[in-house]
Amino acid sequence: MSSRSELRSRVAAAGNPKPVEFDIVGLGKVFVKVNTLATASAARMALEKHRSEDDGRNTERALSLILVDEDGNLLYDIANDMDLAELAALHPETASDIFAKAKAANRLTPEDVEGKGQTPSAS
Repeated sequence: MSSRSELRSRVAAAGNPKPVEFDIVGLGKVFVKVNTLATASAARMALEKHRSEDDGRNTERALSLILVDEDGNLLYDIANDMDLAELAALHPETASDIFAKAKAANRLTPEDVEGKGQTPSAS
């Protein structure tokens, strides 16, 4: 049986997940962010802050919070019009594939976060 301090050490070590690499048709190798509870909450708050602008860029904003470099640093700025315009140029199928890969990497759905769904089992 693990001691309390061992368990806490493992939890602390899990708090900095590495991004997951996927191949996306038309883009090649991309990295998607793997969230912690804190980063997922921060992303939700950032999206909510910008949703009130109602400028039709919610999809691009969501993508800006998913795509990262190999070290987990965001590639795009949620508030930068040029970054959002670049993401807007993606084909809808490409964006859907990125969202699907991010969902797989994080293994959560909005329903799971809100307690309405079942937590997917680890593969």
